[in-house]
Amino acid sequence: MSPKFLPHVKSYCIMVILILMKVFYLAMSQQPPKNLLETVLLYIQHGETKTPGSNFSNLKTTLRRYVLPNLHGYKFVPEDLEGAGLDYALSQIPLDVFLNVKPLELLSKGCQAALSAGQITANLERTTYRPALNKFLKWIQQESWYEEAAEGRYGKYAPKTRSKANIMAANRGRRSLHANPYGLKESELTPKLLKQLEQLHTFCTGEYVPKRQDKKMREVTFNNHKTRLLNILGWLKNVESYQLADLDFKLLNDLDLLEKFFAWGINERGNTCGWAMGFCDLALNVAK
Repeated sequence: MSPKFLPHVKSYCIMVILILMKVFYLAMSQQPPKNLLETVLLYIQHGETKTPGSNFSNLKTTLRRYVLPNLHGYKFVPEDLEGAGLDYALSQIPLDVFLNVKPLELLSKGCQAALSAGQITANLERTTYRPALNKFLKWIQQESWYEEAAEGRYGKYAPKTRSKANIMAANRGRRSLHANPYGLKESELTPKLLKQLEQLHTFCTGEYVPKRQDKKMREVTFNNHKTRLLNILGWLKNVESYQLADLDFKLLNDLDLLEKFFAWGINERGNTCGWAMGFCDLALNVAK
């Protein structure tokens, strides 16, 4: 199959966004949101229609700076919650865990600490952060799936946990959704793929790369991208029957192939929209 390489990154970005929207509706149409990322994405689509923009920006700041770093059982720090890091963190938090730890109290705790450190003014919580979080929580409570979400009735996808438990501990003893992994092994990377991986690493993490047009990527974030690369390359080899010699990073520019991978991941592997977003971010970096 010959991939359709798009000449302009901007056009590619638009197409990836359209694919992501389709993936989002596919995931959301099958079941209620299971984690905090899916809930936030659903909120953007429906809860924010009347007052888009600043309220959502304030909500993201609230979660990133004051709620997630104070969430028991997790070790989030604000520096790791920028950009795609925030999306990843939100995808790791089952919605019932978030709802049952009293987010408004976590906000107050975080704001009090910031106030004591002289990082915010006294009225910022009341005028900016609390209204944004309150609106989000009230929207959740009005949705038809609220009771199911609050009780954590998600079957195999997001087991109910105590606030001090993490997902790995909660899943201990259960059948792993990642059994029979399809990802490519690092030892299978050809010289061409290793060279492309090195080039991508330099592009994403280099101190000064003009064409990147944003700040350099943290090593931990790049390692997540590396895992995604091994996964999609493994899918091409082990599911789509590509020959190892035919694998190439440029295949991520084939939008039809990318959409097919997303559909397979959601329908066959039980993945979510948050999972697909990580691959979109990877594909955009490869395209740039």
